Amino acid sequence: MVVVVPAGFERAITAGQQADVDVIVDGSDPNAARMGQAYALALNRLYGQQVAASWAEKQGLDLSAAGGLDPRVRTWFNPDRQSAIFLIPGLVAVILMIVCVQQTAVTVVRERDLHTAEQMVVSPVTHTELIVGKLLPWTILAFFDMGLVVAVGIWVFHLPLRGNVALLLVASLLFVFASLAIGVIVSTIAPSMETANVMALMLAFLPGLLLSGLAFPLESIPVVLQWVSSVFPARYMVEISRGVFLKGNGFADEWPQLGALALYTAVALFVAVRLYARKVRS
Repeated sequence: MVVVVPAGFERAITAGQQADVDVIVDGSDPNAARMGQAYALALNRLYGQQVAASWAEKQGLDLSAAGGLDPRVRTWFNPDRQSAIFLIPGLVAVILMIVCVQQTAVTVVRERDLHTAEQMVVSPVTHTELIVGKLLPWTILAFFDMGLVVAVGIWVFHLPLRGNVALLLVASLLFVFASLAIGVIVSTIAPSMETANVMALMLAFLPGLLLSGLAFPLESIPVVLQWVSSVFPARYMVEISRGVFLKGNGFADEWPQLGALALYTAVALFVAVRLYARKVRS
């Protein structure tokens, strides 16, 4: 940003007249532009108060008798404004989604390419038992990864755990099932392992990072992308995780997100089972 002080500025201020200053902000970087504009307005307000106080002193006025505001700002949930405490609860959801979606999709496609799936179909195992057997190992691995991330966050980065642990476990279970269902859906659509890997990455990593509220608030993105973010379960899990860790929320506080996550999980599992059964029969 550039501050342009025109000729006659000091003379106008000394005479008690209005003086103009040009502030030119580079808007190619919106975040830097907003920050620069905020600083410019704050400095202008501060200097304006100094000019007003100097004028009142020359007029013999006592500004101390006029009263004023005494702002006392308190920061809740993250008083030290540590970025690690803000990011780690969201990373739990992103890591769970990457592990569940990508690994499940690639594993099922690999079994199909090696013709292992046909051997399992002709065995006495039912479709339900087959789905459970495929998803159970990744469920255990996902909860192991989650426990590791939470332990590192609490012991190393001093992440607080203020809310209901049962809510976090229930939400994590629903989120893991939803992510596994997405992985199964990808495996039934993808024609090859490479395609499954790319599709899973696009459905797990990018939405989990950009459309979940992990890096920045969803309110700051376009409305269309806010609607798109509701299609991915990471949005609900990030909000629940931060509410449990930082705000001390329980079921009464997070029931809308938990209900949306449960509905998403039920629909995703239904679609995954139907597509997988159709793929096996074909």
